Amino acid sequence: LAEMPETPVVVALGVHAAAILAPADLSDDERTERERMLADAVDAERFAGHLDLALDHRGEGDAGLASARLGVATALRGYAQEEVWFTGFGGPSARELADRFGIAVSFDGKVPEEWRPYFRRMLGQSLEDLQRVMPALDFRGLRVRFGPDPLGPEALALHDPRRRIIYLPPATGAGTIAHELAHDLDWQGARKLYGVRGGYATDLASRRARDPLASSVSGLSTLPAPGRREQYRLSHLRRPAEAFARNVEWFVAGALARDGIMDGYLSSVQDDVLTGYGSVQPPDLTGAAGRALVEILDQVAPVYRETRDWYLQAYGPSRVLAPFDLLRRVLETPPAGDAAPAGAGRLQTPAADSTQSPADGYPAVAGLGFDAVRRSRLAGLAAIDAWACAAPGGMYDRDMETKRRDLVALAAAARTRGLAARIAGRTAGREGWLWMQRRLYGAPWPEAVLDSVSARTLAPVVDAAQAADTTGFHSAGDVFALTLPARGCDGLARPVEGWRNRSLLP
Repeated sequence: LAEMPETPVVVALGVHAAAILAPADLSDDERTERERMLADAVDAERFAGHLDLALDHRGEGDAGLASARLGVATALRGYAQEEVWFTGFGGPSARELADRFGIAVSFDGKVPEEWRPYFRRMLGQSLEDLQRVMPALDFRGLRVRFGPDPLGPEALALHDPRRRIIYLPPATGAGTIAHELAHDLDWQGARKLYGVRGGYATDLASRRARDPLASSVSGLSTLPAPGRREQYRLSHLRRPAEAFARNVEWFVAGALARDGIMDGYLSSVQDDVLTGYGSVQPPDLTGAAGRALVEILDQVAPVYRETRDWYLQAYGPSRVLAPFDLLRRVLETPPAGDAAPAGAGRLQTPAADSTQSPADGYPAVAGLGFDAVRRSRLAGLAAIDAWACAAPGGMYDRDMETKRRDLVALAAAARTRGLAARIAGRTAGREGWLWMQRRLYGAPWPEAVLDSVSARTLAPVVDAAQAADTTGFHSAGDVFALTLPARGCDGLARPVEGWRNRSLLP
């Protein structure tokens, strides 16, 4: 019998296929073995066997094999609570699923009969878990077909709104079910709210400026505007229906995790860092997407009041930022209003008699992204201030507040240094990059020699990077005070004393 595929293994190997085949010095036997791995290792046991054979040739030092092993192991964590199933075990019949959930299940002729009970069980368990957190869902009339995606291998799964069919390929369908069922919920919303069959409510609402759903839909997506190179992919991800499905998937994964449940069939999401092999991202830090999702669900599929309140508290506008969220606040904030670092090649050399200080901002480095880093750092510190004011007395921890401020400052320092190094590299090549590393970090970075024009051009970039790291920090011996951009709990600006002066720059 053919081995039944495990989606986490199949997808992870697909992601790392190029790295596995990348070494130019592979022998013919090694390349053949790796190609066989990519074709045959459809489950964890087969992957372990093929990996062992590949490591016999190369040992543990091969980067492609190491990344593939880590990727497979990480993806398989989503199956941590999966029940044991072997060929010959049973599962619900198609009739049982139709009677219980109102859906019609069918299989492509190429799906072996021995596998079909497993996939029916997978679908039944997914629907059970989904109804735990979204009790108003009703999928009567939906058809689910296990078989090839009509669009080909480009998509892991597909919801066809014209025929109201979900296609779940056996090799890649697991982990996408919540996303595809969210599309069907959106399809039902179009029929309920607009009397339209074959479309999605979120797409329709986005085209109607005065529609009550339109404002909520506009708050779902926080992806940047698509660039020329990936315009199609980002345009697809920015589509309201896709944004809605991603947010529903996160909602489902988070709500189940709150009850101690991880369902790798419904979603491959594990946490804010391990977001799985779909297109899901953690909700935006402003809470706009969290509030927008709840407002949409209120209209198309209301959830329990307790679940609704929890989600708004965790991901709505009043959310308390965890340490990882604070890092995202600093590292992911786009440089709105700043020119792209690619403009570094057009830096102007400051006049010889220039007396401007780094804090004033050199005309030569204006619009290179440093202001964005400063704003993101201040936003992170303001979020900490809000947390300190809102936390109940028994939950507030001054040491924790200090550590959070350290984290934001260190993240801002890292981002400014990285930005300065990229600017130097684009301006003067590798020598410029090494020159900047030496200025920012000192030894053991080697001293690079630049021509006088490049050195003079990049000098203000060093000053601006250092100023962006330290603006707003006022030393006072071994301890310094930080004046927050937000108001204190009493409505007055207040400094936070007692933060030990860590030298963030050499």
